[in-house]
Amino acid sequence: MKLSFNDSFELNISLLKKILLAQFLFLLLMSIFRVLFYLEFSANEKYILSEVISAYIMGIRLDLVVMGYVQALISIIFFIVYFLRSHKIYMFIKKLLPYYLLFFYLFISGIVATDFGYFSFFNEHITLMIYGIMDDDTMALLRTVYDNYNVVLIFFIAIFYMFLLKAL
Repeated sequence: MKLSFNDSFELNISLLKKILLAQFLFLLLMSIFRVLFYLEFSANEKYILSEVISAYIMGIRLDLVVMGYVQALISIIFFIVYFLRSHKIYMFIKKLLPYYLLFFYLFISGIVATDFGYFSFFNEHITLMIYGIMDDDTMALLRTVYDNYNVVLIFFIAIFYMFLLKAL
């Protein structure tokens, strides 16, 4: 069924509002990760408040760049769907987009979680050294991770987190 440009525009805007809400909630979630990171690894340090605020603003800017890359393909798809004006394609995209966002949100969250563990072990953010982990005694590293972290709890939190993201 061919939609009018007006109907196509309204459908795209309604879907875009939902996606922007999901993007905003994910940005908020990433900021919470940043606060947890700060609380975990800088408890003994003294920082000037203006520097901390500046660092958080820079972090939000970097998160927005990452989210912009995720949003770029969505924007291109919206542009194409708007001019095709097909209700069938619109409904397909509407069903596909939550899985697209879920995949990238989980991927980005996995990188953040890995960085959290990497920082606690090596006291620096992820570097190219992470590729050397496979060259080391991988089983010993996995045993260390299992001994130092509650892996079962982390697994269940990750499952809950996945369902939370799916609900967005």
